[in-house]
Amino acid sequence: MIQFLNEFGFYWKVYNKIKCIWYCCIHLLLEGWYLVNFASVRIITDDVDRLVKFYEKVMGLSAERPAPVFAELVAPSCTLAIGHSQTVPLFGEGSAVAADNHSVIIEFLVHDVDAEYERLKPFIEEWVKEPTTMPWGNRAILFRDPDGNLVNLFSPVTEEAIKRFTGRA
Repeated sequence: MIQFLNEFGFYWKVYNKIKCIWYCCIHLLLEGWYLVNFASVRIITDDVDRLVKFYEKVMGLSAERPAPVFAELVAPSCTLAIGHSQTVPLFGEGSAVAADNHSVIIEFLVHDVDAEYERLKPFIEEWVKEPTTMPWGNRAILFRDPDGNLVNLFSPVTEEAIKRFTGRA
């Protein structure tokens, strides 16, 4: 970082400001720094323990619990955060409502969606879609979590879908 700041200062003095800003952006991108880094999806609930138990089973991970009203399930490709409705005022009064999602699907890429269906069949209370191959080449199952959020587990199965997901975590 120090080397970058020294180089940046040099370029700022020598080149015009537009070239300097361009250099800065390219350098940061090449170093893996981004202006925005997707961190997590947070579900607001009235029962953190119930959702944590559910998603630990679905994801095969143990949750981190930094506070009784908050949990995170950290996977290599994403973090699923679960917060109690008591935390909503911290973000803005009424900014989120527990168990009221009708527009977001929480999606997980899995190796074998049919095997996941068999593993989760006795555990899931509300199935929305049994194993189905979608028009875009993913084989998927959809179900609802205990708060009614829609969850999709999928595996790419067509050549095009497999290429699309090559290299993703």
